[in-house]
Amino acid sequence: MTKKNIILIIIIALITIVIVVNNNQKKGTFQELVLNDYLDKAQAKEFNIIEIADVSDKNIIYKASENINIINEFISKLNELELVEYRQGMSGNNNSSKTSKKDYVIFLKNQETDEGIQIHIDSDKNILVRASTLVITENKKDKITEIKHKAKIYRYNVISGNVDFDYLDNLYNSLKEF
Repeated sequence: MTKKNIILIIIIALITIVIVVNNNQKKGTFQELVLNDYLDKAQAKEFNIIEIADVSDKNIIYKASENINIINEFISKLNELELVEYRQGMSGNNNSSKTSKKDYVIFLKNQETDEGIQIHIDSDKNILVRASTLVITENKKDKITEIKHKAKIYRYNVISGNVDFDYLDNLYNSLKEF
């Protein structure tokens, strides 16, 4: 094998690796990356409460609403963002900024099954999501039914758009404390 052939093989291998790595990053909206997968696995197929915790300081205050329109509006706001899944080894988003002094954790829940999605917004460009679904396993032979929650954590970088902290501030202020 000549040097030219070896160099050509190395170049082709590197190009293939770059293409495979770039194509394996999941990109899309909140609906495409989180919500659809959650709803496929969840026992309950809808949320009936939104809770928001202001975790800016030690005095954590929780507020909530069971208004479906508020829940749908919040999900629509998340769907305006284009996300890419963050994986270990990826560089974080260096353009992270925060346009609010507040720090919120938002819970979308189904109260009957206690399933839900927890969303923590680190900055305008980073979102941490924890999806918890109910898993029911039946062993008919031994007549045992196992019921447990299974959680999966995702981290996303926002690649198009910004988290609207003004909207989050207004939403939080409009809800009732519990």
